[in-house]
Amino acid sequence: MLKEVEDAVLTQGVIHEIGETERNDGSRVVVTTPHGLRSARVALSCMVQPAYGDTVLLAVHRADVFVLAVLERNVEAPIDVRFDRSVNLAIKGDLTLGASDRVSMKSGNELQLKARNVNVNGEAIQITGQRVNIIGKAFCWIADTLESTARVIKQTAELWSVHAQTHQRKIESMELVRVGHLDLRAEHVVNIGASHTIVKSRELVKINGKQIQVG
Repeated sequence: MLKEVEDAVLTQGVIHEIGETERNDGSRVVVTTPHGLRSARVALSCMVQPAYGDTVLLAVHRADVFVLAVLERNVEAPIDVRFDRSVNLAIKGDLTLGASDRVSMKSGNELQLKARNVNVNGEAIQITGQRVNIIGKAFCWIADTLESTARVIKQTAELWSVHAQTHQRKIESMELVRVGHLDLRAEHVVNIGASHTIVKSRELVKINGKQIQVG
């Protein structure tokens, strides 16, 4: 019985008002009510930030005034949802985020995506960054056309194997190849053409063939 009396007194001490938002500076919200202007804080349960002209529900308890909810918005202003601390969203099941236009994800420090499988599908996919690292035990790339443009490309591999029907390479200035052993073979013809050709060997130069023509 005593608890019911205490709850009744507490309920009577809270006054609810409906007003119109005049401004929101991020820390305090000024609301016009039938009793004049109220300076209120946004309640923790009110995730939508009040904007100018919004009809809001206030809770007044002694000297504290809180915006409990945004009841109506008469202008086409975007809905701003804010949290003043870390947020953990746990869902048992699927989560779907959909937008008819654009979805933008921003982070001041780091953005992580963790899943057993990550699928990215789109007609055009662009990745821009000062440094891009791809680390994996296996990397498979399948495309009709692959174009790469870079100022500097560095590749390090224990085994590098290329299999193609036709391989074309054009170097504008100079190509420098340094290897331990070079084995160059062709099924039919090897054609080397240049204005000047220099072949040097510290010990032995050997040419084998059924016919050797010079000149």
